[in-house]
Amino acid sequence: MIALIIPALNEEVELPICLKSLAAQKNKNFKLIQVDNGSTDQTKNIMSNFAESKRIDTVVLDEPKIGKLNALRTAIKYIANDSSIDIIAFSDADSYFSPYWSEEVQTFFQENPNISYGYTTEMLKEDLLKKFRILKKS
Repeated sequence: MIALIIPALNEEVELPICLKSLAAQKNKNFKLIQVDNGSTDQTKNIMSNFAESKRIDTVVLDEPKIGKLNALRTAIKYIANDSSIDIIAFSDADSYFSPYWSEEVQTFFQENPNISYGYTTEMLKEDLLKKFRILKKS
């Protein structure tokens, strides 16, 4: 299963677009880990409302120490002992995901078991990935 980590700091404008695209995934076999990184706008409320909607498996974490690395570290610690997670993905709150994103990522790693890391800042496979990094857990 994929764990998708999205840290956010004051992303109330872009985050709903990102979450809407994730809710539209054809394959919802992934866990969304949202990390509020000390937002002073409505970012945390948007995250919480989305988690409560139960449209996809979602958890909201807090990391008050500002910095993307701090937010990512908090999320990694949260999923470290979750044996169901075999792929860890990171993205930004201003990203948009094609409806086949999770299916394509899972298929890619199943078909390429020797690859443990993928990264892109470009659109791939019909806008499949935007500013996206993929890590496969060993």
